[in-house]
Amino acid sequence: MSLPEVQKALLLAAKGQVLVKIHSSALNPADNYIQSLGIFVEEWPFILPNVSFERASTLPLGLATASIGLYAEKICRGSAGLYPPWEESGRGKYKGQPILVIGGASSVGQFSAYIIGKLSGFSLIITTCSTHSAAYCVAAGATHPIDYYTTPYSELSSVVRVIVGPSTFVSDILAPRGSIVMVATPAVAKDGEEAKDGKRAVNFGAALYGKLTALLEEEAIKPNNMDVLPDGLAGIPDGLKRLLGGVSGVKLVAHPQETP
Repeated sequence: MSLPEVQKALLLAAKGQVLVKIHSSALNPADNYIQSLGIFVEEWPFILPNVSFERASTLPLGLATASIGLYAEKICRGSAGLYPPWEESGRGKYKGQPILVIGGASSVGQFSAYIIGKLSGFSLIITTCSTHSAAYCVAAGATHPIDYYTTPYSELSSVVRVIVGPSTFVSDILAPRGSIVMVATPAVAKDGEEAKDGKRAVNFGAALYGKLTALLEEEAIKPNNMDVLPDGLAGIPDGLKRLLGGVSGVKLVAHPQETP
């Protein structure tokens, strides 16, 4: 690694932080070539200036759940099998088509319909939500929020047909046994089948997260709205109660270092 001749001033650790000092570091034969030729370690990770730690914490699970459900080619739980927008020629591939997301004010709903759906070019983004969450859904990109209190789910298909005709892709992310529903059955692995190490969709995850930094930099994908809980870990019980109470449109985030 290369070190500057003049080092930055040492920052003292504040409350809740830990200052790490390296006392000893052993050299390896390859270190010379890493420095002179730029091999093996070509880039170093960095914190994006437009994404805070709190907002970054809202990304992993919701983004992965939405992405696998919409874009994975093979997954034992099933997928719509759409072409990913982060791959070559993927942006706008489904221009002019509608997409329906049931439960759009949730974290997965935001990624599923408004962020990833928009990247794929869906022109009509329909979602079910409460009147309270409608403005949030529209701000995130929905074109047609449908109030599930005034429109029973038994009548939803009729309302969707009025808007767009038969919808090709439906992303249902809140049903107790929710699944992706589509006209054609996708090619999926045998139910329950998984890799020997227990991991599923490993290649898919590598492709998605390999492009995630660029997508975040251009704000093509944005983290969820979030609300920081007070008192660190001590605030989590109240946060769980809020989840049981049906909080929507916001991800609850805790700072462990702020625990009294």
